Amino acid sequence: MSVATGSTMTRAVAVACALVMLGSAGAAQKPAPAPTPGQPPAASPPLQLDAQTTMEFVPIAPGRFSMGSKGGAADEKPVHEVTISRGFDMGRTEVTEAQWTAVMGSNPWRYQSARAKPIDRTTFTSPGGTHPEAQLSWEDVQRFTATLNARRDGYTYRLPTEAEWEYAARAGTTGDYAGNLWMMGRYRENSGDGEDHAVGTKRPNGWGLYDMHGNVWEWVSDWYAAVYPSSSAVTDPTGPSSGKYRVFRGGSWATTFGECRSASRSYGGPGGRDAAVGFRLARVRS
Repeated sequence: MSVATGSTMTRAVAVACALVMLGSAGAAQKPAPAPTPGQPPAASPPLQLDAQTTMEFVPIAPGRFSMGSKGGAADEKPVHEVTISRGFDMGRTEVTEAQWTAVMGSNPWRYQSARAKPIDRTTFTSPGGTHPEAQLSWEDVQRFTATLNARRDGYTYRLPTEAEWEYAARAGTTGDYAGNLWMMGRYRENSGDGEDHAVGTKRPNGWGLYDMHGNVWEWVSDWYAAVYPSSSAVTDPTGPSSGKYRVFRGGSWATTFGECRSASRSYGGPGGRDAAVGFRLARVRS
């Protein structure tokens, strides 16, 4: 089972394609109890990047959920209860080419020349209208967040932790997917043209987040561990204190639908870049 296509990326465990049938991937999952203190509101103040470009965020309330999957790969076990004790904002979409360019001034790694049609730069808005910024290393993302944080706008911008990412992806649901995957996700079986697609063009999850299943893998902040460290309940876990690889989540246009499950994990070297790996931001009040 393939994940990202770059030679610098590796996969911890091959997730069997037979994990789920496509029919079950398209079935809505049973909602879990609403997170404490309840469903998050629909919007948070947008970040104005330049005169034409904004970044939208969704506030995620504190709560509890079961992280991992009993039926998934070995690195998704043991399933354990996680408490997210502090609310945070999550990017409504994956960071786009427009947003990256507005912050960093250029778009040096993107494989734009491979596109069948030129990118329409007049549609650089969010959500929708452009493609996710990909071909980025974890270290590239750190430079992006450092540039944003230098603005000192009252927020700290960062990658979400792995636990925060899965909590937001599940959006109060249980099971493998947060809804109808065909309607929500971009993956090998429905991406059509062998590349990512404009963000925000599929159905969002229950908390208003787009493309949590597929389109591009998303870097998170954690070092990779081959198994979760404990089956006991934990609060605000951040993964190992050091390691060789960083985690990315969510599957991509290049993977099967089975790798777009809420609990699915993969990893790569922090300096590696791949056309199927991008990111989305989290932020908290400074």
